[in-house]
Amino acid sequence: MAGDDDLAALREQVALVSAAAISASNLDHAFQLQLAEAVQASLRAHSPNAASSSSSCGAAAVLEPSSDLAYALALQADDLARAEQDRRDAHALSAASVRVAAHDARFARELAAIPEDRWAHDGDYFSSGP
Repeated sequence: MAGDDDLAALREQVALVSAAAISASNLDHAFQLQLAEAVQASLRAHSPNAASSSSSCGAAAVLEPSSDLAYALALQADDLARAEQDRRDAHALSAASVRVAAHDARFARELAAIPEDRWAHDGDYFSSGP
């Protein structure tokens, strides 16, 4: 089914982007740590008191998540959730259509089973069974 393939592809895409985001986050974290260490080493070479204040500043920069990345991942997760909900809705609609078609076929058989003379006399007042 094409719908199942599309949904599977979307799930795989979300997984790949999430893995890439984690990898990029890890690389960014490593870069920020190296940068903080380099700044601290540089400050230690010039002044021993400045190193303690820069370490707290460097750690704060490392912990900030990228808002663009978080937004993109949230959008992609929403797209996946919407696609999954659309797929469930399509299955429910299909099942409802089958039930309606079965009811219509049963009603048509009941109408066809009514004799012509009875239909001519009280066909306007026909009521289906329970």
